[in-house]
Amino acid sequence: MREAYYKSILSQEIEWFDAVESGSLTTRMSSDISLIQDGINENAGYVLQYITTFLGGFALALIRDWRLALVVLSISPLLVASAGFMGVSVSKWTDKVQEAFAEAGAVATEVFSSMRTVMAFNAQEREIDRYSSKLGTGFKAGVKRAMMFGLGIGVLFFLIYSTYALGFWYGAKLIRDGVSTPTKVLNAFFALLIGSFSLGGAAPSISAISTARGAASEVFKVIDKKSKIDAT
Repeated sequence: MREAYYKSILSQEIEWFDAVESGSLTTRMSSDISLIQDGINENAGYVLQYITTFLGGFALALIRDWRLALVVLSISPLLVASAGFMGVSVSKWTDKVQEAFAEAGAVATEVFSSMRTVMAFNAQEREIDRYSSKLGTGFKAGVKRAMMFGLGIGVLFFLIYSTYALGFWYGAKLIRDGVSTPTKVLNAFFALLIGSFSLGGAAPSISAISTARGAASEVFKVIDKKSKIDAT
């Protein structure tokens, strides 16, 4: 991916470089692509594993005691919605964080490459303020990203533990009414327990993938951009 990104940059027409900051390009090559790599390595496999466990647990619960499984399954749309909300929010704010840090990197590159000029005009404090402003924007976006992640995790685990409580209550009711047996209820309940817990375990990996998705948006804009000239 770094090779494709680098190749796309070198193939662009010269006027394109007037509209972008070279420092932001190098920052994205180093930091954004690393985030993308984190999202598509073992985290993708973990998410597949957790989702498969989740579906397998619910399938087994349906086989053992479909009444209990269907009642607990009523919470599943909320689980999926909370995970989706967390993923979209983290991706959105990651994009803003990386944009701010890329701009900060561009400022640093510009200053370091023109250090004599900065010193000649005694502009050190101005450049420090300009760099700090970009970092501050990234910090604020990072705080909001962390808040969205925390909110998503909190709601997700609240729903998971609510699933446990609902399963205990309804399973006991089925046994008391003579509709089901303790063996079937326990089989179904623990299948649901493992399935729900696996979905909670997928949250960090989902966050990593969402972060990678946010970082990838600008990287692939450069990779997919068609040059107006033939640089070959």
